[in-house]
Amino acid sequence: MLEIRTQTPEDANMVATLTEATKSPILGVLFKKLEEEDLTTFNEVAVWDGKIVGKAVAVKAEIDSKEAPAPVVYLMPLVVMPEYVRRGIALVLVRKILEECKTLGTGALLAHGNPEFFKHLDFLPAELFGIGDTTGEVTDKLMAKEITEGYLAEKGGNLKLPF
Repeated sequence: MLEIRTQTPEDANMVATLTEATKSPILGVLFKKLEEEDLTTFNEVAVWDGKIVGKAVAVKAEIDSKEAPAPVVYLMPLVVMPEYVRRGIALVLVRKILEECKTLGTGALLAHGNPEFFKHLDFLPAELFGIGDTTGEVTDKLMAKEITEGYLAEKGGNLKLPF
């Protein structure tokens, strides 16, 4: 049975195993740094039969808008154990973060990734809102979902991360 919950300090070893198994050791280092510097807004794990098989981290970010910075939440790359891919775990993790964003009154959630995956969750290309990535590049891989309707209207600008 799949459970999605907030990561605890006791999960550190299983999370390290997860990032190693997914050939994403750099993400493991990044996740640890974000946790140590208290930059995570959401830090969720997917647990299947007592084993951590997926992880999603989101951080506070902003759109460096022409008028004023617009706070958003940015979803870091998702990790799922290779043998658990295509079981809907990544979708469930993102849905959990979307629910949490609604609870906090977040204006929008942004993420880099496969546009087809994020379209299943009603994300749109960020370029439709005039939003570029951290380098100012407009890319179809930067996706955005308004949590508050109209939040990204006329904001435009570049994504700015806290690190």
